[in-house]
Amino acid sequence: MGGGPSKAPEGFDQMTFDKSKQFAINVQYCGGWGYGSYANYAKELISKAYPACTVTLARDNGTTGNMEITHVPSGQKVHSKKGGDGQLGENNALKMITKLKALVEGK
Repeated sequence: MGGGPSKAPEGFDQMTFDKSKQFAINVQYCGGWGYGSYANYAKELISKAYPACTVTLARDNGTTGNMEITHVPSGQKVHSKKGGDGQLGENNALKMITKLKALVEGK
């Protein structure tokens, strides 16, 4: 597997973000299926939207199927592959960023 998405989802560039927001995100991903490229995609998008954010990538040992993106201060997931959001890609990354924006900025 591997070879994750490479461009921002449609609509991302039209969004505005409070780039001064400081918080932490944890991206937990499956190490056995080559999800590293998807985790890096998540980190790139989140860092573009929120440059002051700290994004930690946590690779699972073995095959877990995880792609879980969690807002660390609240413990809330903004994306969960196992929770029904599917693998993170250009088709659903805007949903993840929109959920994160609502959580962080209250909008």
